[in-house]
Amino acid sequence: MFAGAGGLGIEALSRGAGFCLFVEIDSQAVAVLRKNLVGLFPDQQYEIKREDFCKTLERVFAAGRKFDVVLADPPYRQEFLDDFSVVWLEYPVLQPDGFLALEHSKKQTFPLPDNLLLWESRRYGDTVISYCRPKV
Repeated sequence: MFAGAGGLGIEALSRGAGFCLFVEIDSQAVAVLRKNLVGLFPDQQYEIKREDFCKTLERVFAAGRKFDVVLADPPYRQEFLDDFSVVWLEYPVLQPDGFLALEHSKKQTFPLPDNLLLWESRRYGDTVISYCRPKV
């Protein structure tokens, strides 16, 4: 989610992830992402969706798809975290043993939806990565 130029997903693929769904709404970022992926991985190993994360979560959930890992790096604005929390509550797309890694500013709080448990939180300077697991 919020793939930008694709750094997190590319890293996951290079470390053995079998598939990566890149979600980014900004057309310029998607163009850079496409260039970054060319020739690195087979086309069947990834998919790029240029759409809003809310729409993607709804669509993926409706299709019954579940992921082992969801990496989310939204813009550092509280409203993205608030919206992500609300949408995730309605459309969770993790396997029961999967995890969500959500990057955000240390000045922001992730309003944990009722269907996630905070597993660990790590701070790197001004950045926090919140690792969450589904409530089972």
